[in-house]
Amino acid sequence: MVAHYLREVAPVCFREFVMTEAGLIVDTELPFSWEYGDSGSNQEHGNRLLLRVANLLDAHDAEPSKASERIEAKLDLMLYWLGSQMFGEATSQRMTPLRLSRDLIEWNDDDAIAKDELIAMKIRIHPAIPGPLRLTGRILESDQGRIRAIPVFQDGEQEDAWDQWLFRLHRRAIQEARLKAESA
Repeated sequence: MVAHYLREVAPVCFREFVMTEAGLIVDTELPFSWEYGDSGSNQEHGNRLLLRVANLLDAHDAEPSKASERIEAKLDLMLYWLGSQMFGEATSQRMTPLRLSRDLIEWNDDDAIAKDELIAMKIRIHPAIPGPLRLTGRILESDQGRIRAIPVFQDGEQEDAWDQWLFRLHRRAIQEARLKAESA
């Protein structure tokens, strides 16, 4: 299920990755939405778990055995069913071009948001996990349709998990580029 999703979506989603002195910057396209207010402190544990699972799903394993492939397929199916029950088949999130880094999330939007306003952002960070990551962001800038928000992490553990996810997103894009080059 995950591999199939990646084959269909990844070539469209991953556009550019840049390593700067400030860290990794990822330009991608993911299901995204936002609303006024913060995401709530009750999301901390769920976000930590979601980032952990997403990072584990993308972890590079040595040659998988047939038994682990069967277990993974069953888990994929169970996650799909559970997610469908919890979040419904369709979400209100649309694919949105995003620029992501450790301390910044940028996107285009026609709505102007006041500087320092708190917003609740939802980002679907992994194709096998239907539920979104829910982050609070503080608006840094909203100018000419471009919005820049600073993610507000509740603790260092959540921030480290975000960094690890960004790096794995980068690695997934490299893998997709290699597969595309090999098949060409």
